[in-house]
Amino acid sequence: MLILNGFSSATLALITPPFLPKGGKALSQSGPDGLASITLPLPISAERGFAPALALHYSSGGGNGPFGVGWSCATMSIARRTSHGVPQYNDSDEFLGPDGEVLVQTLSTGDAPNPVTCFAYGDVSFPQSYTVTRYQPRTESSFYRLEYWVGNSNGDDFWLLHDSNGILHLLGKTAAARLSDPQAASHTAQWLVEESVTPAGEHIYYSYLAENGDNVDLNGNEAGRDRSAMRYLSKVQYGNATPAADLYLWTSATPAVQWLFTLVFDYGERGVDPQVPPAFTAQNSWLARQDPFSLYN
Repeated sequence: MLILNGFSSATLALITPPFLPKGGKALSQSGPDGLASITLPLPISAERGFAPALALHYSSGGGNGPFGVGWSCATMSIARRTSHGVPQYNDSDEFLGPDGEVLVQTLSTGDAPNPVTCFAYGDVSFPQSYTVTRYQPRTESSFYRLEYWVGNSNGDDFWLLHDSNGILHLLGKTAAARLSDPQAASHTAQWLVEESVTPAGEHIYYSYLAENGDNVDLNGNEAGRDRSAMRYLSKVQYGNATPAADLYLWTSATPAVQWLFTLVFDYGERGVDPQVPPAFTAQNSWLARQDPFSLYN
């Protein structure tokens, strides 16, 4: 019997390699808006039931983005509402939840005041106290609970989403997962999902790259422009070898965990030759796009 890297040929026969979906029927018909769309699930290895659900989505009416015109790969996020004016970055601002619904504060009662002051989460104590304000969607559909945590010492803020299935999501715990004004870190426009944990202790950890000026012509209209606010999903790790009930980011900004699976997004820093397999670790700085663009909400 053939043995490869400790696996028998019989075992290898049971492993289904990842593949992209076939074209054709995946393209949806144009509805009343006349737009065509298609969804390509990313080739993500299956885990014990808790793996990232990521896909490339295309809409013929979509604008430019990190993955090209019309293409996107959305992750969970919470953002300040900008459709009714410029954010003031205070209590007067409104927020949009992960499903795009406007968030409202839950009512304060005698048994459940809102907001509250917290010094810990479960068995994890924090070096500073936080003001925690509970929110819910204005139109309820997903039945999750949102908490907005603001540090009373340094002003750092993040969100906790308690899903109805018991999964806990942490958004924007570190600056790497927040879209903020480079000149005023407290002016955060969007918080990106950074870690998720199930009641069984299974984790998913999201890493992001910050925009910079690598390989960009800094003359002309690019002169003097600060381009460090944008974040790009760079790596998703899951399948932690040892279950852990608490979020890793409670105690470390860079958790040292043995992950069994890693999904890597390559923005050209590993080469662009389709005949050369990309390295796991980036070898060069990423490339500048030929069609640069900016987001302004």
